[in-house]
Amino acid sequence: MQRSLAGLWLLAAAVLLTSCRTTVTLKREVVVVFKPGTTAADRDRVRAACADATPHASPEPVGPGTLKSSRVNDVRFRVDKADDAELAKLYACLTKDPAVRGVNLPDMG
Repeated sequence: MQRSLAGLWLLAAAVLLTSCRTTVTLKREVVVVFKPGTTAADRDRVRAACADATPHASPEPVGPGTLKSSRVNDVRFRVDKADDAELAKLYACLTKDPAVRGVNLPDMG
């Protein structure tokens, strides 16, 4: 009986740890990297132009930072539920703007 109970506890712990890791792994964002000299208006234009590129990619709100360094990569899209095809659509939308140098999908897990 004690072995069965211990086995159930181990199974429950494994399921809990797996589900926690899965939840963390699903939090993803795309960070837009801009060329030097990009203005706030350029960043706002890119954010607005690609806000509806796919149903599972939504722009994050702009932070309150006033430092120039905080505005460099302030255009980010949450893509938690986006699949590869949706990411490709978002990347295509973002990279067609001349102010965009590229996009990153950092590992947030």
